[in-house]
Amino acid sequence: MAKKKDDKRKPVTLHAISIRQPFTWLVLAGIKDIENRTWRTKYRGRIYIHAPSVWDKSGAKKFSKYGVPDDNDQGWPLGLGFGGIVGSVEIVDCVEKHPSSWFGGKVGFVLKNPIFIAGGVKCPGQLGIWKVPQAVLSKIQKLPFGKWDARRKTYKQVPNSKRPQ
Repeated sequence: MAKKKDDKRKPVTLHAISIRQPFTWLVLAGIKDIENRTWRTKYRGRIYIHAPSVWDKSGAKKFSKYGVPDDNDQGWPLGLGFGGIVGSVEIVDCVEKHPSSWFGGKVGFVLKNPIFIAGGVKCPGQLGIWKVPQAVLSKIQKLPFGKWDARRKTYKQVPNSKRPQ
């Protein structure tokens, strides 16, 4: 009788990048399609978005026309806030020039298909692109995911088949 091999699957490894508020909200609402950086990346695919505890008050005022709250005490859509993983997006390219009005750095990560995570999951961020701890991934997978329609100011839950895996 043949021995059964142990099922030793590796846990899923997903990555994250920190983007300061209110830019986090603009990315996840599908308004900001470029993330400006000073460094290049070969990373492509779905990545979680971490919103640090830092608040960019001048950015919030500048972008209030998009529905961005003008201070960090106001309610964010779906409990989106600070100090944790609050959504995900696909990085589809890394460019040095781009026609987007959001491009304004040495390098831009081209972003598509943003998804909110309702409520988010608290965790510390890091510089660069970093691996999300398994304990945080487990909490994320229990939360509802959705898309924000900025024009209608509504939220629609994303089916489980479209969630990051």
